[in-house]
Amino acid sequence: MGEPTRPLPFQDRRRTSTPMFSRYWLVGRRKSGRNEYVDRYHPWEWTVAATILLLCIADIVLTLFHLEAGGQEANPAMALLLRWGIGYFITVKMGVNLLVVLVMLLHIRFGRVRYLFNFLAICYVGVLLCHMAAMVI
Repeated sequence: MGEPTRPLPFQDRRRTSTPMFSRYWLVGRRKSGRNEYVDRYHPWEWTVAATILLLCIADIVLTLFHLEAGGQEANPAMALLLRWGIGYFITVKMGVNLLVVLVMLLHIRFGRVRYLFNFLAICYVGVLLCHMAAMVI
């Protein structure tokens, strides 16, 4: 027989995959992988995340304009927060959206999360179009 087999020089030495929360998050070197956590994200992933958060801010502003014009909040939970005060409304709405974006960004390389991330941005565009249509009518 021939000589014994040696491991490849660039074989992955890790026994487990990268954990979800790591001290290297955003500063590490792991950029790719399927069904595992990464430390760095592609520019388009940051772009979609920022777009969703900007669309959330636009939704808040247009909702407040809609309410000033005599409209009502369609979401009962958000309507309750509005009765408590605008500060509660803005804090919870931004907080929930920020949490969703961070969780989806952490799991961006898992299954269909990438498609859901883009779908969420498209849904927010739809919400803003509904706001604009209500303002025109």
